[in-house]
Amino acid sequence: MISVLIFCHKKKEADILHKLCGYCTGMMGAEMQVCDIYGASLRKQTERTAEHGHSWDILIFEISSEEDLSELKRLRNIFPEAELLIIASPRISPERYLVPSLHPIMLLMQPVNRQRAFEAIRQVLTYHYRRREREMYTHRLFVRIGEERRYFHYTQILYLEAREKKLILHSGQEELSFYGSLREMEKVLPEYFVRCHRSYIVNFMHISRLDLSQDLLYIDERFVIPISKKYKNNVNILPEDRVKITEKERITGRKK
Repeated sequence: MISVLIFCHKKKEADILHKLCGYCTGMMGAEMQVCDIYGASLRKQTERTAEHGHSWDILIFEISSEEDLSELKRLRNIFPEAELLIIASPRISPERYLVPSLHPIMLLMQPVNRQRAFEAIRQVLTYHYRRREREMYTHRLFVRIGEERRYFHYTQILYLEAREKKLILHSGQEELSFYGSLREMEKVLPEYFVRCHRSYIVNFMHISRLDLSQDLLYIDERFVIPISKKYKNNVNILPEDRVKITEKERITGRKK
């Protein structure tokens, strides 16, 4: 499912872009959810979708005034990961919207005909599919569980535990066991996964607190993980406001 948000000043133009998106996704064999916004209702509708936790894969946005540009900047802050196609009036300088904070991947200058719009939408959808496919393999851990294959985005993984000749993947939502070793995981996981114990690898991004006096670390304040002497230096790199440490340890480097 691909979700597309279209903003145009005229309903007729929004309807045309809606149909073109449908043609393109149909050619790719995909399902699509499109929201057309036209006139002056952009802020109200986007705030409503954001409140309900909805996100957009693709933004198609018309810029014909400074007010439009301000709204696009606000929208970009809400949906920073969406692919952006800008349809711009020649009255607005490209220097105003071809900037890193907006990072559009495609630009159409008005007036726009159907063929140019169709080709631009096709390229944006193709780019989105390829990026999604690339991220599936480069930002995810592949796990085989029996005959089933599972992919986990690295940010979903809280920690990995070695237990009874198996690995346990903890995501906070579920625990899954599979065959493997922590040594193998150290080779494939990103650098922000750190070994803190012979039986544990933790996601540094989820470490909420480090208690050096007890040789413990806390994952999202929900899970308590031991730290062994061998791997203590791996985790002793947190910002000071997240580390609980005694004054004597701070001076001598040893526990009481």
